[in-house]
Amino acid sequence: MIRIAAFVISLLSTGLAGQAWADTQAHEEIYAVARSFMQQELAREQLKDATLEIGTLDKRLRLARCEQPLAAYLPRGSRHIGKTTIGVRCMGLKPWSINLTARVDVFRRVLVSVGTLSRGDEVTSGDIMSARRNLASLPHGYLEDTDDTVGMVAKRRILPGTALTPSMLKKPQLVKRGQQVTIVADAGNASVSMMGKALSAGAMGEMIQVQNKSSNRKLQGVVSGPGEVRVR
Repeated sequence: MIRIAAFVISLLSTGLAGQAWADTQAHEEIYAVARSFMQQELAREQLKDATLEIGTLDKRLRLARCEQPLAAYLPRGSRHIGKTTIGVRCMGLKPWSINLTARVDVFRRVLVSVGTLSRGDEVTSGDIMSARRNLASLPHGYLEDTDDTVGMVAKRRILPGTALTPSMLKKPQLVKRGQQVTIVADAGNASVSMMGKALSAGAMGEMIQVQNKSSNRKLQGVVSGPGEVRVR
């Protein structure tokens, strides 16, 4: 009699457990939604060569099965490259949301320094080379275009093999403070040139203040070439 009762209890408990698991959301479905969403995000960001790795949930975690399709999203502060977080939520009668850890690696050819660059050195084509790097390890950006990099000036000491970032370089100064400059003023279809003095230093495209030598009038202009400032 005791054996029969134990057998009945076993069947009931097994049935209840099966019913409990049937009412929970499969973790594999959550992973699939998160992966599909993130792959679409990476494609939109033109990171098609990215590798995506999604962390797993605790196997003991049970979430109510959602009667609506699950939705994935990027929580505030999440990134598209490196360590990130993907949110998945249910908007059904028993709503819930959960965050998954993830990592995105993107390998791309970027510009790195060949030798040591000292502060103030102008970058030449022999100072840089293209090398494969993981963008996840370059949170401050990177440079790819050699033409845009050659001629820039190092803002600090750069060691060999360092991936170059925009914050490491600056445009060379084409005008120095106190230097005699040519002020070019546009007047309709014509332009007028006059001599002046630079009251501040500037690189190509930067706005500086100059002084007209003949009138002593101070003007604002844009550096348009070595020793040349264009005003309107």
